[in-house]
Amino acid sequence: MSRQLQRITRTFGTEPFSVETALHAGFGRGALRNRALARPHRGVRVRDEIDASLVSRALALLPKLRPGDRFSHATALALLGCPIRVRPATPVDVSSAPGTTPMRRAGVAGHRSEHASAVALQVAARCWTNDGALSLPVSLPAAAVGEAAALLPGPELVVAIDSLLHRGATHYNSAVAMLTERLLEDLRGAPSSRGAVRLRLAVGLARHGAESRMETLLRLIGERVGISDLTLQGTIRSGDTEIGRFDLTDERTRSYFEYDGGQHRTSRSQYLRDIARYDGARDAGWRGVRFHSEDVLLTPDRTAERMLDRLGRAPRRIPAPVAKFLAEGAASPLVPASPHAR
Repeated sequence: MSRQLQRITRTFGTEPFSVETALHAGFGRGALRNRALARPHRGVRVRDEIDASLVSRALALLPKLRPGDRFSHATALALLGCPIRVRPATPVDVSSAPGTTPMRRAGVAGHRSEHASAVALQVAARCWTNDGALSLPVSLPAAAVGEAAALLPGPELVVAIDSLLHRGATHYNSAVAMLTERLLEDLRGAPSSRGAVRLRLAVGLARHGAESRMETLLRLIGERVGISDLTLQGTIRSGDTEIGRFDLTDERTRSYFEYDGGQHRTSRSQYLRDIARYDGARDAGWRGVRFHSEDVLLTPDRTAERMLDRLGRAPRRIPAPVAKFLAEGAASPLVPASPHAR
């Protein structure tokens, strides 16, 4: 490693930095042309290559944000911890303060904004190797959902809302959970916009209780054939003894549906807990069906049939706009918006 590159690393670590900042710090333009420095955006350098995810590209743009700029739309949702998927090379969304010119640069979708409300989101230090957290200006959760309503495929919009409604550890900081406590009320009262109809559809399909992206997608598979009355994270009991919670339950038929993710097999403790839950549910007179990622992502029609069979129901026609909304994105290749998503 050259002496100049060592000095750059000591000064900026692995965080992205602007060329202007480096010049002011005394580095020459020759040092900034070093091939070991990645160039995720024009005028930005970073010590190591970053991945192509939307979140990583947004973090790399931070040095170029102007006062009043904030991450918005789908980019804000991804930064808020929503496990959404987007089309490859989706541009980073940046909304500018009212009265200012939207950002115009390659790889960025600049938006005009009618308000300046944002949350200073503290992103965990694990996103970079330097100590400390990054403070990011991000649209408030309800605003971000409304901004993205016209752009995201229908199921991804529902995934985002379900994630925000889940007040768990999926978000980068606890402030997000507090801000989303009244998210549905905020969304229902949102003013009419380009995505207003889509927003109403998504809010109508969103539910409290989903703890993962795949749980939401499994539930939406049921919604497509008219299964809309299952209990999320339903508790199964034997007398006064709680056996456990299950992703989707139906008290009438004593049925449950469970998404079986990879962690259920790689974690020995989780595996043993699952055996106890499933055995306990069976002994209490419940019957379940367990699904895997292939069932949800590759064969949703067959998965819907299995759900209907277990419930003893025939498929029910749903309104055409809802059916069309839920079918969006099925033919498009989508990639995780975050590098940490599974």
